[in-house]
Amino acid sequence: MPSPSDAPVTLLWRRVCALGVAQIVSWGTLFYTIAVLGQAQRTDTAVSDLWLYGSFTAGLFASGLVSPAVGRDIDAHGGRRALALGSLLAAAACALLASAQGPIGVLAGWVLAGVAMGATLYDPAFATLHQIAGADYRRAVTALTLFGGFASTVFWPLSQYLLETVGWRAAYATYAVLHLALCLPIHVMSVPSRRHEAVPDADPTPAEEDAPGVTVFVWLAAALSLVAFIASAVTSHLVGLLTATGLTARDAVLVGSLIGPMQVAGRILEFAFARQVRAITVGTFAFALMAVALAIFTQVRGAWIVALAFAVTYGWANGVLTIVRGTVPAEVFGDRGYGTLLGRLALPQFVTKAVAPFALALLLVVDPERSVAAYALLALGLAALVAYRAAVRATPRRAALGQVRGVVEQRSDDDATNVAAIGHLVEHRREEFLEDAAQAARAGLVLDRKLGDLLEHLGLDDEIDALVTEDLLELPVQGVAWFGHDSHHHRPIEIVEARDDRQPTGELRDEPVGEEVGRLHP
Repeated sequence: MPSPSDAPVTLLWRRVCALGVAQIVSWGTLFYTIAVLGQAQRTDTAVSDLWLYGSFTAGLFASGLVSPAVGRDIDAHGGRRALALGSLLAAAACALLASAQGPIGVLAGWVLAGVAMGATLYDPAFATLHQIAGADYRRAVTALTLFGGFASTVFWPLSQYLLETVGWRAAYATYAVLHLALCLPIHVMSVPSRRHEAVPDADPTPAEEDAPGVTVFVWLAAALSLVAFIASAVTSHLVGLLTATGLTARDAVLVGSLIGPMQVAGRILEFAFARQVRAITVGTFAFALMAVALAIFTQVRGAWIVALAFAVTYGWANGVLTIVRGTVPAEVFGDRGYGTLLGRLALPQFVTKAVAPFALALLLVVDPERSVAAYALLALGLAALVAYRAAVRATPRRAALGQVRGVVEQRSDDDATNVAAIGHLVEHRREEFLEDAAQAARAGLVLDRKLGDLLEHLGLDDEIDALVTEDLLELPVQGVAWFGHDSHHHRPIEIVEARDDRQPTGELRDEPVGEEVGRLHP
């Protein structure tokens, strides 16, 4: 997990709330406005539907293209610069759209809006939180997505009101001012100017990984891209797909309107009840629930109660998958270069999101009854689940140790719960824990002294120390230290695997060890 920020917890949550407000504005003005203002914009600028929505698609492509560069910049300089620049670009994009007089202006405005999306929406915000939230990163991501879930709820009615009272050009001009007056100050004042210096770890970025690591990246990127395609396609064509099953237009709109609140409900449930569940496990549940929702969708057949079941399950799945997008990569790949990693994962997602509405529209041309489309979406949902599980299976085995580290980092919140969690883990997954500990030692992973304290609480410290000591002494590693406890002398033991060809040593140490119980030797 990310290293703890030196800012107080209250300051962190103020920052999350501030960034959440900026997310509502950024999503609402850059992504959701076309659904309300697009028709008026098309008429006044004398462009076709194909040109208008093609321009929006080009913007999504641009967003994906800039995402890796934005991630690298956040890794190097922190989130303030990227997010603030994104707010400036968003203001410029809204101003350009407000003044567009023809096809070129519309295209330029939406492409610039796409670049702004790449610097202001979830992925750069997640990368920023990863640097400043420490052990609270996962909860911070969930809280941020709770804010983002209200973007359409706020901005669809606001856009409609502005369209009816002052017109679409004034609406975009208002949004340009909103980015300058609200989002820009939030990003400048609530995000640290430089990244928090994390404790070095041995988890490589995808670029540094060997072939298995590349395999994991490809599978995970495929899984996330498939669900991005599904979400974009469903959002664009849901009403038409539902009415084709026999629902009335009114019922179809009602069902569609429930998806947003269900997304928020899913995120609230994740925030409240999934703290002790690994992000990878939550991801499996979310991908499986998405497949279940799409299976339900194939059986709607004019029954509104079945359509309602689809809206609930799909909304929950889609809401939690947004959190998975920000948290699972950290558990799979580690913390180093996290902004770059999220940016690279975002690129194919934006591409599939951009092409999905058009691709499904092409399918509907040859499937006027809409019977094949529902099963095609189900096939994609099952493929996403398979790809995600393939990524999990190909991930190097760090599961048990990663869970221990996550529990230890939350120890201050609830000692009893965490002691019980580690006790259950050690009791039922001892072999996996030892294998993970060995792998961690090979990588020079830093372990926290709190782990030893908790094991001592459980009366398992001597047994685990002996097993881990024996395991580590057999490793052909370089520069690894593990601090345990000598059961006879009650003093820390430093087990060092020396560099080169020197033999490992086990030495008793009388002096205090300090907070860190694992470190790299030169």
